[in-house]
Amino acid sequence: SYEYFSMGEGIVCDVRNLKKIQINSDGTANLGAGLLLSEVIKGLGSKGYAIPTGSCPSVGISGLVLGGGLGLKGRTWGLACDRVLGMKVILASGEYVHVTAENEYSDLYWALLGGGGGNFALVTEFHFELEKKVNEILFAMSFTERDFPEVMEIFEQELCLDIDQVSSILNLSVSKNGALNIRLTGTFNGYDGAGDARSMQNHLYRVTRARFSRLFQLAKTKSFTKRPSDTVKDWGTDPIRFKAKSHYSENGLGSREKYDLIVRTLRKHALRNQYNTGMIFGALGGRYDRPERDNAYPHRNCRFSIEYYRNWGSSSFNEQYRRQGDLMFRDLDSIMDKRAYVNYPDFDLGDDWANRYYGESLDRLIEIKKKYDPNLIFDFGKHSLAALIK
Repeated sequence: SYEYFSMGEGIVCDVRNLKKIQINSDGTANLGAGLLLSEVIKGLGSKGYAIPTGSCPSVGISGLVLGGGLGLKGRTWGLACDRVLGMKVILASGEYVHVTAENEYSDLYWALLGGGGGNFALVTEFHFELEKKVNEILFAMSFTERDFPEVMEIFEQELCLDIDQVSSILNLSVSKNGALNIRLTGTFNGYDGAGDARSMQNHLYRVTRARFSRLFQLAKTKSFTKRPSDTVKDWGTDPIRFKAKSHYSENGLGSREKYDLIVRTLRKHALRNQYNTGMIFGALGGRYDRPERDNAYPHRNCRFSIEYYRNWGSSSFNEQYRRQGDLMFRDLDSIMDKRAYVNYPDFDLGDDWANRYYGESLDRLIEIKKKYDPNLIFDFGKHSLAALIK
């Protein structure tokens, strides 16, 4: 995890050999808890199926699902955890049970999906409802700094409210020379048209009721690629040192003064020539807000999520990096909602970390934790639900 939970004291269960991919005749699949997202995407895609996942190929399916599961298919298909029909788990008592929304473990089903990994039970297998693999348009546009207020306004007031098939991410970064880079990327899920750029651009213009027209005019560069939905990007194997933090926004920022504050804050805390600093705004809404089954994920009906990241090249800069990243987050905390994504754990959140992660689900999660793990067997230390009970 982002805070090395698997490297602390205690017993760590290694599930990397649980690689089962079993596709069933009823349009579901059983997936082993040790699968990486790259293995899931390729394995299901080779048989014509897909599920919503994130875009980082080395992330494990278990961690993604148990914390929620944001990704570029989310506005179309929902969270990864929303597609789970059941799980096989080992309880703190040692019992091996099947957990669903309909059986005697329905409360544990609710808690596991969105309640964060390592809190309730050891999951060995997931039962997923599948989607058919489709073609998609991958679009990317870059913009100059002077256009940021208008681009941000279109993103939060139009793209975050667009049709379910459109998902988008707005990436702001400060490069080593101090320049502000603005890049909008996203997908249109379910495209059967021609593969040339003009056809894809016209399709986006038409189906989104011209919401892309102004972006096309402002874009410094733009590209369109037709690809199958099981495409996996190879990010290589070189280690990257970085730290991430998160916010959510329920109603958007809606103010150019706040947009200006974001740019000033990014530049203020970018340590030039040493670090890359940025923010990733992920459009929510769509199927994120319409799950077919209830679960513990607490951040429904938000306009977008925000990930703050900083990466650096030398471990000697760790403390300086951590301090600057937290100051940047604090400078923007007043204009964001007090929410955080549990899959981006952050020891610097302060005493209200649990409320930020779990919101209105917190009290029920604690009661379910006491019921299934009264002796606090599942305890990874700081930011574990066990820490709230001791």
